Amino acid sequence: AVRRLLCPGPAGESVVLPVRQLALRASYPMDKCAKFQKIDPNVIMGADPEKNTFFWFSFIDIPRPNSENTSADCYITMSWPCLDAKGNKLDETAAPLVPATSQERLALMKRMVKGWAEPMRSIIADLPDNTHVREISIMKWLPEKGAWDTRGGRVTIAGDAAHPMSSCECSS
Repeated sequence: AVRRLLCPGPAGESVVLPVRQLALRASYPMDKCAKFQKIDPNVIMGADPEKNTFFWFSFIDIPRPNSENTSADCYITMSWPCLDAKGNKLDETAAPLVPATSQERLALMKRMVKGWAEPMRSIIADLPDNTHVREISIMKWLPEKGAWDTRGGRVTIAGDAAHPMSSCECSS
């Protein structure tokens, strides 16, 4: 809202990046999570260079010691580009379209992890068929120099608020 106020019109609009991303929240038994935590206690991420796919797994909530809850809430995303390094559109074999239904999205994710190492493969492969998977649009905003209305010097935007960065760009 602040950005649209200070930078009205097309100059204040976000741009959808040529990346497809699926995301889900799942519950995993803590005994299974122990395998994940041997890799990292909080986050697992990696990429498949053959399928050009990025994978993210993180814990949202882990049961406290002596809790009756025996499962952890986890967040998982998978993403892949729609364009090659030269900006040419990739075909559907290299960059699958995001299916319309959650069930089809989960099936796509399960196909994409075939051949992956454990425990990354089973993180996706073992998800129940009723897992809700949604598409995430990855967006960014590139502010144009001089396009901001500073309200006579009384308002400014700094840091990430001035140039939001997508999750895909954090390691660039």
